[in-house]
Amino acid sequence: MTNVILQPAGANSENHFRDSIEKPIPLDRIKNYLDENERSKFSSISGINAYPTWGLQKGEDNGNIKRWDSIHEGDYVIFTGTLTKIKGCYCLGTIFHKKHSVSLAKDLGRDIWTNEGPAWEYIYFLGNVRKINIPYSEITRLIGIQGFYRVNVVKPPRSDILIQGLNLENLIGTTISSKKRIRQDSKKVDFVPIEIKKDIENKSNIYETENINPQKIDVLIKDEHNLDKAILSLQRKEQGLLRRYLFHNKTLGRCGICGFNFPVDLLIAAHIKKRSKCNDAEKLDYQNIVMPMCIFGCDKLYENGYIAVKDGYITILKESESLQVKSYLDRIKRKPCSKWNSKTKIYFDWHRNSFS
Repeated sequence: MTNVILQPAGANSENHFRDSIEKPIPLDRIKNYLDENERSKFSSISGINAYPTWGLQKGEDNGNIKRWDSIHEGDYVIFTGTLTKIKGCYCLGTIFHKKHSVSLAKDLGRDIWTNEGPAWEYIYFLGNVRKINIPYSEITRLIGIQGFYRVNVVKPPRSDILIQGLNLENLIGTTISSKKRIRQDSKKVDFVPIEIKKDIENKSNIYETENINPQKIDVLIKDEHNLDKAILSLQRKEQGLLRRYLFHNKTLGRCGICGFNFPVDLLIAAHIKKRSKCNDAEKLDYQNIVMPMCIFGCDKLYENGYIAVKDGYITILKESESLQVKSYLDRIKRKPCSKWNSKTKIYFDWHRNSFS
């Protein structure tokens, strides 16, 4: 399950943020403090020679150690505070790796961080860094948190509410291996500004009504600029392109889980493997990694791990005390999944294993 880390970093941390997040730390400076497996992991990301980096001190009563211990790869990080005239949540990223290293913290403290006080030794490295503008009130409205003065690791189920309520998956455009997002020569991160408005979620994607020739979809999907540039409605252009691929100009489509036909506005282009966990190659494998799912239950049951696909058939992973949910699960279990084949099997297996 995915956490959301609320990381305070206000005006007092502006230099720290600018010099290690906006301007990522060169890998050449990091690698001497990594073990062999870690160096292999960092080096495997082709073309990326610098990583946005943040560190925590132990904190009062060593509280930050426990919080840092609960952070996992793939978790979301939201930076909060007052920075560059933005008060609230101003930056979003995902955890690529974490490392406890006093030596690295002291090295970075020579000219990037500060060596005054305890070391910033509980370190994490980020991918998918984005500039955002989300007011504190949205966090409070969704999960009730009002104080943003210390690191807060929000865990499921409250993190699920944040992820869905703030559309975090839609704000994250690419994996850490995107050359357009983290500069090879340690220049500033190419931020994409995104703003949340209260009524924005009711607005439709521009690509839903744009007349796109289906033959152009393959080119557009593989154009990283079109794939990842966020628009004000918080929906990736990619989603509209994927809908074009799945439905073309049809008015009806078939849900890949339950097998029933629905108007296409009641179907979504769902990722078989969780999109935030996909690498760039997997995201671009749109012909195999997306499928239509209905909003009448299949999409959320699949996303939340109630159901999965094994050897081509719907299988139940999690039961429910709700009679309505139980009845729905009984109707779809053991149904054949039309999207399952030798090319999609790896994605279905990932999904099932992630909930097993």
